[in-house]
Formats: sequence, structure tokens, C-alpha cells
Amino acid sequence: MQTISEVLRIAWQSIKALWEDLLILMLMNLVTIAPVILTLFFIYEIAASLDAGNLTLAGIFAALTPISLIPLPPAMAGLWSAANRVADDLAIHWSDYFEGFRRYFWKSLGLALLNILVLTILLVNVWFYAPSNNPFNLDSGISLIIQMFFLLLTAFWLVYQMYPMALILEQEDQRLRIALRNAGGLLLTRPGFSILLALALGIVIAISTYPLVVPWFLLTLSFIAVVCNKAVKHLLIPHRERAAQEAELEKSAQEEGESTGEEQSE
Repeated sequence: MQTISEVLRIAWQSIKALWEDLLILMLMNLVTIAPVILTLFFIYEIAASLDAGNLTLAGIFAALTPISLIPLPPAMAGLWSAANRVADDLAIHWSDYFEGFRRYFWKSLGLALLNILVLTILLVNVWFYAPSNNPFNLDSGISLIIQMFFLLLTAFWLVYQMYPMALILEQEDQRLRIALRNAGGLLLTRPGFSILLALALGIVIAISTYPLVVPWFLLTLSFIAVVCNKAVKHLLIPHRERAAQEAELEKSAQEEGESTGEEQSE
């Protein structure tokens, strides 16, 4: 029950935070998703050019399609940077967005490429071990078990992805490798919280995708960004309290050692 109340509290706090900065977050959401809109436009033009028999134009749009998606990860980093301030009840400005875009450009691309690689491997295995494919002449039951294993790994990876970008913003050491390691730590120490939060976000994503669609362009990404930042800040509280206590004990021990040394010298 406590875990459920934690997730509900974070969701409610995120809704209130989103409402307080609704206009600018809606605009940031729209700017963030602009590369996706441009990519969809290029795909439409590819289909239209092929129907018209214009292979040259179709080839140009095909070449531009993957390029149009390159700004998406840095744009999401900019949105997450602004949402990080929203999660702390601080005012946000476009400078926060573009600073996040610039500062975390390469880290966000690295995280995106890692996601593409891992999800490609997992989803290929999900397809490969489908009982209808029957690889290696396996029994259909065994093939289904293996397929379900890779489906669970895929779900685990998607839940895991709630944390890395928000952790980069919170860490003193902002290396991607450290964020990925710490994200695993948060997921393993609070699996129930992580799964419930992911389910809540899954509901939001499902509603935004079908039948509404429009929220993706105005609110969905901003809401997810605020929730992920709120969740990470919440999960880091006991770790920060423990670190503060250890630092205080270390400081006290150091002061006691210096005091003892002064007494001995006298």
C-alpha cells in the first residue's frame, strides 16, 4: 500500500507541477516532438514520390528521414532538464531547455543509440523465437518460453529507461556509464515502485496514443519528463540522507582526531 501511495503522490505532484507551468511545457513538448513530425512528413513524401514514380525525390526524402531524427534525443534532454527544475518547484525558461539540449547532446545520443541497439537485439529475439518460426526445430512450448523470456527482458529494459536521463541531471559525476549503473541500482532496490510507476506511465502513453493522439504533441512527453524526475528525486532521498550522515560522521571523526592530536602535542 505504501508503494501505491508513493506512486500516486508522485503522479499527483507531477500533474500539479505540469499545470503550474502548462503553457511553456506545452510549447517545449511541441518543439521536442518536432523531429518526429518532420520524420512522418518525410515518410509521407517518400510514399507519395514512389506512387508518382519519382525515385530520385523518394531517395532524397529517404536520406533525410534518419537525419531528421538526430535532434530528438538532445531535444528530450532539454525537456528533461526543464522538467528537473519543475520537479524542484523552480521557474523554467527556454534557456533551461536549450542549455540541456547543448550540454547533454552527446550523452543523450549515446543513450538513444544504446536503446536502439538493445531493443533491436531483444525484439529480434522475440520474433526469432516465436513458435511460428520454430527455430532449431525446438518444441513449440520451449520456443514460447524463450520468447516470453525475451519479452520480459524487453519490458524490464523499458522500465529501466525511466531513470538514466533524470539521474544524469542529479549526479555530480554525469557520465552515462554511472547513470546506467545507478539506474540499475534504483530499479533493483525498488522494483515494486518502478513497475507500478511504469504501469501508470504505460496507461498515460496508451491513452495518448489511442484514441487521442493529440496529447503526444502537447503534454505527454512533458508529463513523463516531470514524473521521471520526481521519481528519481524521491528514490534518491534515502541515499542522500545516508551520504549526509556518513559525511557528518567522517567530519566528526576528523575533528575528534585533530583535537586528540592537538592534546598530544601539548
